[in-house]
Amino acid sequence: MDGNFDNHILIANCFQNAHFVANTLKSASVFKNTKFYLFDNYDQAFYFAKNNVYEEFLIHWDVGFRTNFRLRGLKIKDPSTKIFVFEEGIGTYRDNIFSGLKKFLFKKIGVATNCGGHDTVEKIFLYAPSEYEKKVTKPAPEAVQIILKISDVIDIYSEVIVQAFDGNHFLKSIKKHKQKECLIYMSDWKFKESDLDFIEKSESVKILKLHPHVMSRRDLIRDDFLIAPNELPAELLIARAQVQYQNIIVLHHGSSVTNYICSENIRFLDIRKLRS
Repeated sequence: MDGNFDNHILIANCFQNAHFVANTLKSASVFKNTKFYLFDNYDQAFYFAKNNVYEEFLIHWDVGFRTNFRLRGLKIKDPSTKIFVFEEGIGTYRDNIFSGLKKFLFKKIGVATNCGGHDTVEKIFLYAPSEYEKKVTKPAPEAVQIILKISDVIDIYSEVIVQAFDGNHFLKSIKKHKQKECLIYMSDWKFKESDLDFIEKSESVKILKLHPHVMSRRDLIRDDFLIAPNELPAELLIARAQVQYQNIIVLHHGSSVTNYICSENIRFLDIRKLRS
């Protein structure tokens, strides 16, 4: 490990505008003794990690076939490395990521089927440890409560988050729209423009927030919506919208944001239930 830095943050280029995010974070002064690295994919990031001596290695996801081999590779290289998982979203609490024969076979060969379930993981850091331990089949040996709320993180690091996730121009643009109500559509991993047809007649200010893994060009999407940067955290977007609008409706596909934000002037509507 580079002796001048206590922490390394490894970023895989697997979400929209990852290069911009990584480069902005590198230049941010708030992260003391931290060095940022950007890799083309997860395999490159793990290869780098394997060739550095880390006392502790934190990852957002220990589930699945390929991740199994990546984590075991880390432990083979340095058995003393402690591997931890941190909450990534609602998926952290899911026990149905896999099902049927696939889930059965994965368990037999030591592949984790829920977060924190891999044999190499010692701890998982999350907001609701008791809920996690009730929901998953194989919880991590230790579930640690995250004390700092997401709203607190946004308050403390608001400036650097907005800058890193390319939000300055967009957040200034929503101030120009003086209406009482705002409608935010949050897509899932798959998106097509026709998904927006059922709300196109709404007279509210309409904001489209694509999932970070959607790689569509924002400038090619319809002009009756304000288009938020994909990579902009939804929690930050909603927090800023609260300042601007009296009422906010958030349309989503089972987003984890509903776990982190609660306010009287925000109404969350799960599109999957509306269409069923």
